[in-house]
Amino acid sequence: MTGAILGLAALDGLLFLSGLGVLRGAGLVHSLRDGLRLSGLAFVLGWAFVGILGSLALMVGLAFDGAQVVLACLVLGAAGAVAGRRVRPAPPPAAGSGWSGSPWLAVAGVAALLVVAVALLRRALVAPGATAWDSWAFWLPKARSLVLFDGIDTATGGFTSFAHPAYPPLVPAMEAAAFRFSGTLDASGPLLVQHWLFAVAFLAALGGLFAGRVSPPVLWPSLALIALMPYFGRLVGSSLGDEPLFLVVGLAGACAALWLLERDPRYAALCAGLLGAAALAKGEGLMLSILLGFAVLCATLVQRPFAWRVPAVIVGSPIAVSLAWRGWLATHDLPGWEDYRPTDLLRPGYLADRLDRLGTAVVDLPAYVLEPDRWLLAVPLALAAAVLAARRAPGLTALVLSFVAVGFVGIATIYWISPLPLAWYIDTSAERVVGSLVFFCASVFPLLLAAALGPEKDGAV
Repeated sequence: MTGAILGLAALDGLLFLSGLGVLRGAGLVHSLRDGLRLSGLAFVLGWAFVGILGSLALMVGLAFDGAQVVLACLVLGAAGAVAGRRVRPAPPPAAGSGWSGSPWLAVAGVAALLVVAVALLRRALVAPGATAWDSWAFWLPKARSLVLFDGIDTATGGFTSFAHPAYPPLVPAMEAAAFRFSGTLDASGPLLVQHWLFAVAFLAALGGLFAGRVSPPVLWPSLALIALMPYFGRLVGSSLGDEPLFLVVGLAGACAALWLLERDPRYAALCAGLLGAAALAKGEGLMLSILLGFAVLCATLVQRPFAWRVPAVIVGSPIAVSLAWRGWLATHDLPGWEDYRPTDLLRPGYLADRLDRLGTAVVDLPAYVLEPDRWLLAVPLALAAAVLAARRAPGLTALVLSFVAVGFVGIATIYWISPLPLAWYIDTSAERVVGSLVFFCASVFPLLLAAALGPEKDGAV
């Protein structure tokens, strides 16, 4: 056990340093204080960018073993350190001028976060392992196969022999890295602590990004709202692809919101990189990434007509890495997504015959988004704050309303065109596929609430 913990600690240190290099290269870290404030973001970025490199390495036939993981981390860290000498340092976060409130609200928020973090850590230390069926059916076996077969193998027992062979490899690649560094294929104990660390880093990343921009009495209770969502607790340590997908999309949304508010291209670049990781995390990651990029475009056009270049980059990143994976599937004569075929949207007769499926999806999906026993009131609160913030931050409001709208339509469309039995498909997947929308709303809620409670600004975005 001790050796496994030390091995994972070494991996986590490498991921942190690689993410810190990314932030240094972007000019966002140029002091010890910056590094401490953005330490959570550094870890998540390290995981995401190393995951992208690992996925590409697997596609070209490499094993992405321990030495290659170390090399990827060192390359990212060194490249960032070199680039950081040439990139202009980012200005400090713009001081928030919104409602200050009582400091006891901030204390209560921090206390709630600590209680949840300790409870989840205790569970990770004593739990026997992930219990979700999908985890044991294909997510964990795929990760183990990458270790046992030294990379992606199409033979029996290899990566593509499990359910959903067309799912991209980023999540199993990073789980396999954890297995290699821990020296065991055990999915309990240290691996669950690894998942706990990722979730805590996500919350710390939001706190670091918004610190100075959002007053503490708004920021910390808003983050506590995320931690207290019942599904958040069920998600952490599940070993499902949804776990990192939700968190990465939420953090990408936060970076997109900061770009809209401050027009600093660094945040757009981080958003693009995170969405590249989301596209390689799970089948629907590409769709969600493209829709978030479309929402960024809509929000941009609210203030600057014809300003399409940055949204194009944000959309282009997930498309580029997904094309690489699609190319690998085609090269090995493997089918694409079996749950649905996007080309069916070009068949008017097929769509007309299945309009009842669309109607059922539109009626059933809101319950999975709005039920408090899953997500508390994360989405209604975010939508209400977006409406209240419309005069002060119209771009941010447009981002939230656009992504919720197109995301809902996109998910309903999948159920419309899928050949799978509709009732079974919704029952087994809807609770999870709407999660990215919820985490996006919860992640940008602190900025929305700060804008809603703050003074009006001329030309605010």
